[in-house]
Amino acid sequence: MLVASILILDPDPHAREKAAAALRVAGHDVVETECHERSLALLKAHPFQVALVDLTGRTAYLDRLVEWQRASAPSHGLRVVACSGQPTDAPAALRAGADDFLAKPIHTDELQARVELALRRQPLVRHVAESWQAGRIRVDDASRRVHVDGTYVDTAPREYQLLRFFAANPCQVYSREQLLTLVWQRSQHLDKRTVDVHVRRLRARLEPFQCDHYLQTIHGVGYCFDPAPRDPVISRVVTKPSHR
Repeated sequence: MLVASILILDPDPHAREKAAAALRVAGHDVVETECHERSLALLKAHPFQVALVDLTGRTAYLDRLVEWQRASAPSHGLRVVACSGQPTDAPAALRAGADDFLAKPIHTDELQARVELALRRQPLVRHVAESWQAGRIRVDDASRRVHVDGTYVDTAPREYQLLRFFAANPCQVYSREQLLTLVWQRSQHLDKRTVDVHVRRLRARLEPFQCDHYLQTIHGVGYCFDPAPRDPVISRVVTKPSHR
C-alpha cells in the first residue's frame, strides 16, 4: 500500500479527527488544521502528496488552492480531494480543479480508497530530487545524506528531516509548535521538549565542523537556522530526474 503525507483541512473537529485517525491507522502521516489560511502556509512549507479539503461554505477557497497547486506542481505533485456536506458542490469542485470529491459524512473505507487512488494517479515528476546548500552544509534528498565541506555527517532520520526543513527554510523563525507540525507532522501527543532534544543532538553532530551556530535559539519563540553571519551563501539546487 502506498503511504503519503496528507493535510486535512476541516473546520469540523469531529469530522477532521475521524478522518485523521483512519488515515493514520492506514500508515499515513497526517497534519490537521481548521484554518483555510493556515493550510496554504502549511502546503508551501511541506511537500504533502494529498490535501483533503472541506469546502462547505468556502468553495472560493478552492480557486486559490488550485492556482497554487498548478504553479507548484512540478515539485509537489499535490492531489486535492475535496469534500462537502453539500453534494451539489461536487460539479463546481471538479470543474475548478479538484482531483476527486467526497460527500460528507465521509465513510472511512471510502476515504482510504480515494486517497490510494489519488496516490496512484500522482505523476512521476513528483520525485524530483532536491538538495540544499546552506553555508557549508549540503542536504541531499536523493541520497538522504548530509555533508559539510564534502565530508559526510551521520544523522538519525528525524535529525535529517529537521535539518532538511531548516536548510530549505533558512533565516526564518519557527516556534516549537510549528516544528512539531511541519517536521514531525503532528503536534498532538508530543511534548515541545522533543524539538529541543533533537536540536541539541543536531548541534552535537555539527559541532566538530563548527557549524552548530547555524541553529540559533530565539528565546521565548523557538529556533532559526541561519548560516548568514559567517557563511552568507544560501542556495537551493533542483536535480531533475533522468528520462527513461
